[in-house]
Amino acid sequence: MTLIRLDNSNTYFADTVFRNCNSGDLPVIFSQNSEVIIENTKFTRLDLFTFAHFIKSKVSFVEDEILNNRIKKYFISACHQSEIQIANCSITSNMFNSFSYLEKISILRISDSTLMKNTGMIVHSHNSSINLNFLKILQQDSKDQVFSCFESNINMDHIDIDKSTFTNFILSVSNENGNIEIYNSKIIESNTVNYAIDQTGGKITVDSFRFFNFSIQNGGLFKLLDLNEANISNMNVSYASVSSYSFAGVLIQNNTKVNLSKINFEINDICPIYINNSNFLIEDSSFVMNHCVPNPRIQQSQSIFNVFNANSSEIKNISFVENSALNGAMYFVNSSSIISSSTFSQNFALESSCLGSLGSSITATHSKFSNNNSTKRGGVSFIKESLINFDACHFLSNFAPTGGVIFSENNDNIMISNLELKGNTANTSSSFIQDINSKIISLSNIRVDSDFDSSVSATAELILSSAKFNCKFWCKEVSNQKKVQHKANEKDKIESSQPMNHIVIDDSKKNQLGYENNEKDTSKQDFNAKIDMNPNKKQSYSTGFVLFICGLPIALIIVTIIIARKLGMRNINRFVRKTFTKKGKHQI
Repeated sequence: MTLIRLDNSNTYFADTVFRNCNSGDLPVIFSQNSEVIIENTKFTRLDLFTFAHFIKSKVSFVEDEILNNRIKKYFISACHQSEIQIANCSITSNMFNSFSYLEKISILRISDSTLMKNTGMIVHSHNSSINLNFLKILQQDSKDQVFSCFESNINMDHIDIDKSTFTNFILSVSNENGNIEIYNSKIIESNTVNYAIDQTGGKITVDSFRFFNFSIQNGGLFKLLDLNEANISNMNVSYASVSSYSFAGVLIQNNTKVNLSKINFEINDICPIYINNSNFLIEDSSFVMNHCVPNPRIQQSQSIFNVFNANSSEIKNISFVENSALNGAMYFVNSSSIISSSTFSQNFALESSCLGSLGSSITATHSKFSNNNSTKRGGVSFIKESLINFDACHFLSNFAPTGGVIFSENNDNIMISNLELKGNTANTSSSFIQDINSKIISLSNIRVDSDFDSSVSATAELILSSAKFNCKFWCKEVSNQKKVQHKANEKDKIESSQPMNHIVIDDSKKNQLGYENNEKDTSKQDFNAKIDMNPNKKQSYSTGFVLFICGLPIALIIVTIIIARKLGMRNINRFVRKTFTKKGKHQI
């Protein structure tokens, strides 16, 4: 039976002890249309179905101790616009189905409290509002979600979760119009089987959230599905690891609008980001020394940053340093993206250590790619069936066995302009571009310096403009119809499979690359191409001829001086007189 029933009353409990109470399936306290204050009270060794149930009531728990209780369902339940406030309480070593349950537009506020060594959920809510401030959750062992909210708004500020184990989600929220707000919180030295935070529908805002030494079995950090808006900023993740299979650290799918800012992943064994069918902006973020653990159940999502089916995405001022993954730092599938002012350095992959693209449109500007390595193809990028534009970028000391910078296959158009490439290498072919069956590769205002024999090996139509290659240049055509175009003048096209060294193509005149001109007058050529067919034999015919003409008189003078010293002038006169007077020919 219910021990205390409150109807339309104001009740104050102070310095009270509830011990060894047993009310069967009924709550110890039942309150309706009342105001209740429970202060400095101890609840211990209770074996109950529910301790208190509140309807249209306002209740405050202040400086209470809840210790060593076994609650089969809920310690506190509230409904019909009830308001529950818990402040400065200690909740330790209890077994709950859930510490609190709210429904029907109720409000729960928990602040300045510690929850330690408890088993079960802390909050279970339907159509209510939850505010959690300055909580410490220590050594929590939950067989279900810690915070499970349906059609509810939840605000978390300064929540510290430490040394806890979760067999499901830490926070699971299903909203259509509700919000999640998380500020200044952290999860340290804990582990979960599923995702830490799972949300479907509604809106999420995260600012200043830290994960440290967080172990994951089959989930990740965030799983965000069908949201109207997601804003995550100032999030730091380090030493997160996955013990089995993980989809991604942050899984974002079917969301309308996603903004990521100042996201930092450092020294993790997890694929940090997976975005599918969502438009997004990420800026001022870094990914350092992460290792993407292969997941054979998930195809093509083995990169540090995975993007699928994004119609519009922007990546600004991002650093990828010393990461390793099967498909490199970023991988795009059926997406459109602009990358700007970013750095890719010392990344390692099987293919495409920096940018991989399949069926996508990618533009990269004012970015630097240095010291990246792939064990198979594409030291920087592996591009397939895509449209790619690199502008004002630097490619320094990248390596792959084939395609030291770019491996291209079946692409419509690759545009590369206003950039410098230096020290890129490959084992078998093409320190710059290795191409198979692409349509057009356009190189404009670029400089390629390489000690490797071959810079470009292409089956595509190559269009060059203000390009300088200090290395060999190969164009391997699949048909006689494809040419390397200088000015679209038939006589000015370079035939296929021709090795070229020290190419300088100057288009400073008005004609632009690919401009159609059918004139046959070679005197009107407005480009300058210098090609050394054999760089090991320097041809210097003009210089040799000048030296020969200038040196001949000097050589004759030297010979005359030598003869004069040998014979003496008298012998010379005698020899001359004898020679010219013989047979009466000439007199001297």
